[in-house]
Amino acid sequence: MRSPDYKDLRFYSKEEAQRITGELEKAVTIPVNLEIRLEHRVYDFSEVKEILEGARRIVVQDCGCKTEYRNCDAPKDVCISLDETGDELLEETKHNPREISVDEAVKVLQRSHEAGLVHLAYTMRGDEKPGLICSCCPCCCHTLGSLARGGIHTQILTSK
Repeated sequence: MRSPDYKDLRFYSKEEAQRITGELEKAVTIPVNLEIRLEHRVYDFSEVKEILEGARRIVVQDCGCKTEYRNCDAPKDVCISLDETGDELLEETKHNPREISVDEAVKVLQRSHEAGLVHLAYTMRGDEKPGLICSCCPCCCHTLGSLARGGIHTQILTSK
């Protein structure tokens, strides 16, 4: 058993998570072909497909969290960026970004879902639609793991 002062360096501190949530408008979970009965609204798959179809550019890249921490065997190439966010990633080339089609993006989401990952659509303050759709796991993901462990759920559970 770890001591109470142990800090798991894979995750943001509570202060870091609170700072990040201050920048988020919302991070919406996306079920893939599943019915979820919740009081909170989530994007259904048809809405996600509309978002993808409305994007000027779709880019997939390796998940930075999974690449860095390697705590699970989940697929790594699961982070989808749209439009300007995708443009920026193609310039950086840090995590093997590549432009993909809507059909390829749907396959990425389906493969991620089958691997048990949680889809989060991140909409930053001032944006009307998500710029990033990540397929997260609590064992690697900075955001999902930190928010869940820190008890900061409002940004994850809210919807458009």
